[in-house]
Formats: sequence, C-alpha cells, structure tokens
Amino acid sequence: MPSDTNTLEKMLMKDEGYREEPYLDHKGNPTGGFGQRVPSLAMPEHEFSSDTSYWVSKFLEKIEEVEGQRKSLDIQNLNKPRQAIVSGMIYQMGFSGFKGFRGMLRAIRMGDYNKAADEILDSDWARDPQTRRRAERAEAVMRLGRFPT
Repeated sequence: MPSDTNTLEKMLMKDEGYREEPYLDHKGNPTGGFGQRVPSLAMPEHEFSSDTSYWVSKFLEKIEEVEGQRKSLDIQNLNKPRQAIVSGMIYQMGFSGFKGFRGMLRAIRMGDYNKAADEILDSDWARDPQTRRRAERAEAVMRLGRFPT
C-alpha cells in the first residue's frame, strides 16, 4: 500500500477510534468499527461482527471509495498531507457534506491554502464541540501543508 494511504489510515484510525459493538454517534447515527455507519442498532446481533478483520475490511473499502471521490474533484494541486485531510473530511461527513465546503474548494483550486484553512474554521463542522479538534487539525495541515510533529 502507498505510504499516503497508510497516512490516511492512521489519521482516520486516530480520529474515528474503534468499537466492535455498534453504538449511536454524537448525531444519533448507528455506528460501529472505525466510525462506519450501520443500518440499525436493532439489527440481529449475528449481522454485526466482533471480528476486527471484518471492520478493517470495511474500513479499507470505505477508504478506497473516499479516495475515488477525492480524485473526482478538480483539486489536483494538493500535496499528500492536504490530500489526507480532504479524504478524512469526506470520510467523516460524506461526499455530499464535504461538497458543501464550496469556499474551501474554490480556495484550493486557486492555490490559496490560507483561505482554504480559514474556510474550514468558518464552518458548522469546526463549531461543533464533537468535531472542533478534528477541524482545527485539518485547518493546521491545510495551512502548513504538513502534519504537526
């Protein structure tokens, strides 16, 4: 696997955490594994897997889907850390939610990463107490073009 994919995986594993048993996320969505939505908490127990390999497999499938969505955007000028941040945002909020960051996308296309970082902070995502730290990390990487040491 390419090192940028490993970086994305590590970042998401840290941000999402891991829980074998399904739970409701902070918005009330049934969730399991690495922050992956599941159809319902009322599903029969046998439909959930306590096997970590199941959740890892689903996680890697989702990363592949997210990377395809990121590549479909006209933002080819991003370095690897910024690509990981964009992919992480898509992973968390979904592609349609991410596309709501029109000002950030416009700034990225112009190569104005400071403005793109400002747009991250000027969002409901950044104001949400549950996701504020994640948004602040995304803002710093977008602004600096590297992960903090």
